[in-house]
Amino acid sequence: MSVLDRIERLRNVMEQQKIDCYIIPTDDYHHSEYVGDYFKFREYITGFTGSAGTAVFTKDKAGLWTDGRYFIQAEAQLQGSGITLYKSGEPGVPTIEEFLKSELKEGDVLEICIGIQVFRHPFSTGGSRWKQKTGRQKKRPSSVVCC
Repeated sequence: MSVLDRIERLRNVMEQQKIDCYIIPTDDYHHSEYVGDYFKFREYITGFTGSAGTAVFTKDKAGLWTDGRYFIQAEAQLQGSGITLYKSGEPGVPTIEEFLKSELKEGDVLEICIGIQVFRHPFSTGGSRWKQKTGRQKKRPSSVVCC
């Protein structure tokens, strides 16, 4: 099955489950950068094999955020997939949080997948309680403003 097929199947499930945005970080439960096969869902969906990256899917957009170590590799591996490469830290490149604020509206459903565990949150443009709920550091690429 191709990356395009996997993304189409993901979007079909998103539509059935009324999910507006699906986020897939590279993390395991301990927020490790180098994860075991069990946690390589982002790699499976996108085809990107780098150790750092977060994939974000809406019903009509797909993006992968990664750092400068992987720009060349990600460009090559994402070619033809319909996934936009967002070069984290580069001028004019939105963060994941900025992207979500521009793409989602208050109350949209956001799911975050870590391994096979999924966390569902209504999207909010208000104050972030993300760190309190997940224990994640604010600097993490997947620090999202959720209620």
